Amino acid sequence: MSLPVSPPVVVPGLSPLTLCRGAYLAIIERPDSGERTMARISGARYDRPDPAAVTACVHREPMLVPTMSALANVELPLAHAARGAAERRQRALAALDLIGMVPWAGRASEELSGAEAKMAAIARALVVAPELIVLDEPAAGLGVKETGRVLAALDRLHAVGVTLLVLTGDPRVAARARARAVDVATLAGHDDPADS
Repeated sequence: MSLPVSPPVVVPGLSPLTLCRGAYLAIIERPDSGERTMARISGARYDRPDPAAVTACVHREPMLVPTMSALANVELPLAHAARGAAERRQRALAALDLIGMVPWAGRASEELSGAEAKMAAIARALVVAPELIVLDEPAAGLGVKETGRVLAALDRLHAVGVTLLVLTGDPRVAARARARAVDVATLAGHDDPADS
């Protein structure tokens, strides 16, 4: 008996990099180079041959709407996808639950701690059921305890099969991933123009 094999996840903008579904890879980068890599991935994801293959990006700054609750922020991508209110709420609560954020769902994002804001941003990425979540420095600006909370949330996502690509210069963050790569320019198949 043969088991079905899922096709690999192609990382947009970093061809020929492909990941097995459910992989958790950290790319170890120099400080601030994650923004360039994130821009490359963000731009390339719109040129994919399969429009259903969603790549969600979580930037260094959570970029939440300050006056909206964590739940409302997580619902936002679904509102743009013309989902009904009940479906938006159900999917947003499920995403918050998966990363351990339900107790803070009703709190305004401006009242969230750094870790809680980053976790809400991760839930917002998760709510669209992406093929891949790319995170730039998920522990940037956080202390040891808050970093542990965010990394535990990523561990929970990995445990349920979410494919994660983490861009980081922090060895604590990279050590949590199941695999690590050092040179993003090599993965991208060309030199980074910023290094020229």
